[in-house]
Formats: sequence, structure tokens, C-alpha cells
Amino acid sequence: MSNPDLVLVLRYRKAVTYGFHVLLGALEEHDTTTSYEVVFAETPEATITEIEAGLGRAKRVLVLWSFYSPDAEALAAELATIKAAAPGALHVAGGVHATAEPVQTLDAGWDVAAIGEGETTLLKLVDAGGDPTGVTGLAYRDAAGRVVKTGRPERLPLDTFRGFSLRWHRFNALEITRGCAFSCRFCQTPFMFSARFRHRSWRTSAGTSTRCASGAFGTSGSSRPPRCRTAARTSRRTWPPSRSC
Repeated sequence: MSNPDLVLVLRYRKAVTYGFHVLLGALEEHDTTTSYEVVFAETPEATITEIEAGLGRAKRVLVLWSFYSPDAEALAAELATIKAAAPGALHVAGGVHATAEPVQTLDAGWDVAAIGEGETTLLKLVDAGGDPTGVTGLAYRDAAGRVVKTGRPERLPLDTFRGFSLRWHRFNALEITRGCAFSCRFCQTPFMFSARFRHRSWRTSAGTSTRCASGAFGTSGSSRPPRCRTAARTSRRTWPPSRSC
């Protein structure tokens, strides 16, 4: 492959892998004129290495972060170390903390905060070659230091995107519902998703489980990931439902 336009470095931590997998599921089915690579960095040291390598072969490097509020302070310190060691990349924070506190996220050192659901925002960011200017769903500072918010991202039905990645072999428990209608005072999720439930259709959910059962996630037989085997058994027991939805 010739040198890409864009390298996406995922700061990949065990605590927050599912959000990345959903983004990758959307990305792998998206047609774009931007050539890109995706790499996974599981440590700060690996992140530094991947940034340096990416800047040597691509026009732009984006580092994608996702975290909850309790991790924000520690990761801000990590970010400062990474930026000092490997300057030149654009660091984009997403997830519930960045959505709830975008300005605080920028003040903590991230270059861009992604607000709300990330699928359409990431796809538009990739289409733009990693340039956040005018991409909806983002907050960043302009050259004068003023905070720019580009508006709410486009929110599409959950069936639009897969909730996992076949191309990069990154799988989740099957997401059939997103959001929450119960506005618990300690939780950002209802406010991030407009205090409502959204569901994948039962046909899409059942079809995904069938792909698990047929070995579409990898090799066939018992070497399939346990979550896939569980989802397949659940699908055979409960889908299609006995009454109309």
C-alpha cells in the first residue's frame, strides 16, 4: 500500500474497547476517497511509537481516545507525556466525558472533543482527511483560542451500522439497545442520548447472531469467541419472537 492520507491511532484500553469496535464497524463499510490506516496502541509507549511512525508516512495522524470521567485526570497526564514525546498528531477525545464536558476536555490538553454518538462524526472526519474544520459533532479551539462547536452530529438508526468489526476482528457483546430513559443524577448516558431508548431491529439482531453461529467472526467450531457462541444460542431460543413486534 502507498503512503496513506491519514493514520488513525486508537489509544486502546481494556476498559473502553466497545465504543471503538462500533466505530470500526461503521468505518469498514464506509466508502471514502481518503486512504487511511488503523493501528491499535495499548500503552503510552506504543502510542508514541505509532504517532512517530504515522507522521513519517501519512499527511495527518489522529489519535482517538475514549474514557469515562473517573479516568479523565490520569489520562490527561498520560496525554501530556505523549504530546511532549511525539508532537504533531491531533488528539481527539470521545465518549461520555467529552460529551458532557467538551471545554474541560480541551482545557485538559485534547485538541478536539467529539460530542454525542461517534459513527457519523468519525466517517466525516475521515472524509475530510482528518481536518476537523466544519465537521459536525466536534468542539475545538480556533487559531485565536476561541472554542468552536460545530453542532450536533447526525444520528442515524442503529441498524445503519454494525456494532463490531469484521475487518479488524474486534467484537462486542451484541448491542440491541442504546441510551437510557432514566435520568439518574450520577450518570451522563441519558443526557448523551436524549433520555430515550433506541433499538436495533430484531431482524438485524438475529442476523448478527446467525453470523456468529456460522463462524463469520473467525474460524468455525468451538474456537469462536464465547460471547458469539452465547449470542448464537440466545438467538436460536428467542428469535424470531412468538408474537409480532
